[in-house]
Amino acid sequence: MSSEIKKAGNMRVKQNPDRKPMSDHTLINRFVRDINSEIEKLNDLQYAKFRDYTHQLIRTYVSKQNRNHFKHRKDYALFRDGQDKFIYSEMFYAGEKIRLFLKEDLEGWAKKSYNNSGLDNLNKLLFMIASSMQKKSYITTDPGSLYNEERFIESLRVLGIEEDGKILFSNIKRGYESKMIELKNFEGTELEKEDFRGKINEAFLLLRKQYSNYLEELTPKLPDEILIPSDKIVFNENDEVEVIEESEEEEQ
Repeated sequence: MSSEIKKAGNMRVKQNPDRKPMSDHTLINRFVRDINSEIEKLNDLQYAKFRDYTHQLIRTYVSKQNRNHFKHRKDYALFRDGQDKFIYSEMFYAGEKIRLFLKEDLEGWAKKSYNNSGLDNLNKLLFMIASSMQKKSYITTDPGSLYNEERFIESLRVLGIEEDGKILFSNIKRGYESKMIELKNFEGTELEKEDFRGKINEAFLLLRKQYSNYLEELTPKLPDEILIPSDKIVFNENDEVEVIEESEEEEQ
């Protein structure tokens, strides 16, 4: 990597043409404040969709991380041994309503752990998260996320979750963690153990994908009749309800 000496006034400044100014990365704190503020405004349904969308962004971000992005080998080793765990534990904390928020000191941690290319990648991730909130691009329609009552209930049973009233996502997570502990003590052949693992993971992924639409199904919907103005509803001579339709002349 080459460097050169330039003169600025009476001061000699050593410049590295491959190095980007660190001032570019002071945006991290701004992203943290803005994103956390928007998370607080989301209702449960919006947050569930935002969480799933953001997880996919993080998975893409994780897949592009390599040794060249880290300042120290020990940090890269921790990342390599548990990629998702490393990112979520270092970048997020659990706040109210079991929601994940970005840590307020994220910029300080990032500058200690990442070099400039790593900071650039983090900036891009935060920008995409902030942008998704502004454009509401996290509200997407995925066929696999559509609520299927039969498969949803079946997956609850796989994780040992009772179908009693509204299902909290925290209960789904606890059910999954409980089954993973059970998996460690599983007695059987390796083939049977892998089959059990597959069923647990499949059930959890289905519940997570369909959860936001499950919540939507719980939201009471008003019948269409209520949307009709009361002065347009009359009883005919047979005591049957009729809706007065506007004539073409009235519409004009």
